[in-house]
Amino acid sequence: MNSQREMFHIPRDIAYLNTAYFGCFTNKTTEEAIKGAKIKSNPWNITIPDFFKEADIARNLFAKLINTESNNIALIPSASYGFALAAKNITISKTDTIMILSEQFPSNYYVWEEISKDTGATLSIVPRPEDDDWTTNIINQIDNDKSIKVISLENIHWTDGGMIDLKTISNHIKDKNIKLLIDGTQSVGAFPTDIKEINPDFLIVSGYKWLLGPYNLGFCYISPDYHESGSPLEYWWGGRVGSDNVTSLTNYPQEFLPGASKFDFAHKGNFHLLPPMIKALEQLLEWGIDNIYEYINSVNNKIIDSVSSLGIIPIEKQYRAKHYLGLRFPREIPKDFTQYLADNDVHVSVRGKNSVRVTPHVWVDDNDIDKFIDSIKSYLSK
Repeated sequence: MNSQREMFHIPRDIAYLNTAYFGCFTNKTTEEAIKGAKIKSNPWNITIPDFFKEADIARNLFAKLINTESNNIALIPSASYGFALAAKNITISKTDTIMILSEQFPSNYYVWEEISKDTGATLSIVPRPEDDDWTTNIINQIDNDKSIKVISLENIHWTDGGMIDLKTISNHIKDKNIKLLIDGTQSVGAFPTDIKEINPDFLIVSGYKWLLGPYNLGFCYISPDYHESGSPLEYWWGGRVGSDNVTSLTNYPQEFLPGASKFDFAHKGNFHLLPPMIKALEQLLEWGIDNIYEYINSVNNKIIDSVSSLGIIPIEKQYRAKHYLGLRFPREIPKDFTQYLADNDVHVSVRGKNSVRVTPHVWVDDNDIDKFIDSIKSYLSK
């Protein structure tokens, strides 16, 4: 795979290496977003089937992306919504333990903090491993605490790209009656993800980062174990069998839509957001996630080769995701560092004190890499 920069509206003087903050629309996705924005200017053209049709197209495409059936996918507006939905459908008592990671993203922290307060359950936090081996640390904590009921993890640690081997963890808890929840927001779309290998209870993904889709729309894989017994967060008019016949709504149909669609959020038929999301998912599938992953890896390897002589190092290869770089400086990152880079049209993030988060995508080419490296050298020589 080669750079796909021509498919994006990114000025030549901008080096954007910050997908973990916001992914970019392709030009085609932008066109669909404009069309979607215009739909409500003529609302008489919106029909009842429009509340369902494109949602199901997006559901099908996302299911292909993670190798599962579309019946297992719900549409959600945000990661925090997805974790609230998961928490509602898992029974937790005061004798249980909920395990999360140190410095985990807030959308996958606050809900468990509240649940622990409400139920008296223990909130157990896996400390950051000094050797970056999250997987071993997690397994050791599982083995040392027989009260763990829920493990809610990130596939990729959002601050620096530290990778958690979900397949190994899933196999380890297979016979332990532990619920496995995953925040895939910083992985799905660029990191090959196979539901059949990791077999989680829930996988939650916001669409605006590596899915290259719009803000306020995402997806939630929900295991079939919850389809019949589980409850949605919202009880909206379109969530029941027969609700596509609006003349019968005041009969209040009782039967939920089948599968994970019963958990869809109430504005799933979003005429403005679904067209660009569908276009983004189609493009990812056309490129192929394996190809995307390896292309970004090649970009990151060039960056690593260039910064190593400056005393800047990434997490060791076996403990990091290939699409995600946490570049560690010898000392704490200066407060003006990212602003200096931004002033020079280079865009990255700092999450934590010692690591610069570098997350390129298929729009990045050698010119962007050179601009990034030159800006670092310029800053260090001040």
